[in-house]
Amino acid sequence: MAVSVGARSNAHPRTIVEVLVNEPTLKPSTWCEHMNVKVEVELSSHATEVHMEDMLASAKALTNNKQSVAVCVPDGEPKTIVAEFAVNKARQVDVVDGIGRKFRCEVRNYSQSAISFPNAVSRKARESRNQYKPKQGQYLAFIYYYTKLNGRPPAEADMQR
Repeated sequence: MAVSVGARSNAHPRTIVEVLVNEPTLKPSTWCEHMNVKVEVELSSHATEVHMEDMLASAKALTNNKQSVAVCVPDGEPKTIVAEFAVNKARQVDVVDGIGRKFRCEVRNYSQSAISFPNAVSRKARESRNQYKPKQGQYLAFIYYYTKLNGRPPAEADMQR
């Protein structure tokens, strides 16, 4: 049985019940100040409406955009509940403990959880953006070795040679 509670239209396609929260939508400019959070909680028993309400209350307590909250039980995983919501943008390491603590304390029959940040830019992607262009790399290599050999950086005239 798939059950969903929330307001996000893209929450999960496998929904039977969806409760919409009637709040004004955020302006597009405010979305850049938020990051998405996905919390998957594994329960020691099958998920019920009480568990759904616990997850919804926990997510709403952590977000300042109640409209971003969506909670569902994925098909084929009756002991798992997924909550997705937005929080203020911060370092992930700074917010993950508080998020985990909130769900651990609020959700009944809690067994374990996984917290992820969908759409977050990976470290590899950030590093690939900082790569030098080939010509820049040549200049930087020249400056490095010139300085190493001569004990001083090259003058502009040396760079033109």
